[in-house]
Amino acid sequence: MNFNVKQKFIVHAVASAAVVGTLGAAYLFFLWAVNSADSALSTLVAQITELEDDREVARVAKDALGKRSADIQRLQEFFVNRQSPVEFIEALEEIQRKTGSLVAVDINETPQEMELVFRLTVEGGEKNLQNYLSAIELLPYLVRVEDLQYQKLSPSDPSVLPQSKGQTFGARMVLLIKVKTSDLSL
Repeated sequence: MNFNVKQKFIVHAVASAAVVGTLGAAYLFFLWAVNSADSALSTLVAQITELEDDREVARVAKDALGKRSADIQRLQEFFVNRQSPVEFIEALEEIQRKTGSLVAVDINETPQEMELVFRLTVEGGEKNLQNYLSAIELLPYLVRVEDLQYQKLSPSDPSVLPQSKGQTFGARMVLLIKVKTSDLSL
């Protein structure tokens, strides 16, 4: 097949245009890929820098906590362990022994995670009840009295605590107290 010069020129021009177009498209694709990789690399560098900063903050916090663990432990002693409030209840019982009162302790569930609610029914002489309330204020915990009900008792009152039957108690005090809690452990 013999092509004249004009036909050869057209075939060469079309083939050259196709090659140039393909090379141009490949160039644009690789340019886009490099820009995308550069953008991804910039994002990764920013994330790595942020992680390094977080690691430095964590290291400084760990050093500070290590140096101040005794102080932190002392602060935690002001809170009642929510999972096991035994120490707090024992403190209430110790006050009972010291004041000569009779106490019934009920724990109420509360939706707030950072506190426990106790209902205390205290029976004894008026002075004993005053001493009990004063001793609660001196507990080494963050305690807040929410409600206080006071009533004088007669010996024939059927609502007297069962343990106090036969003893002469002059008054009853019902306290609703809230105690701050902590689940932290070092």
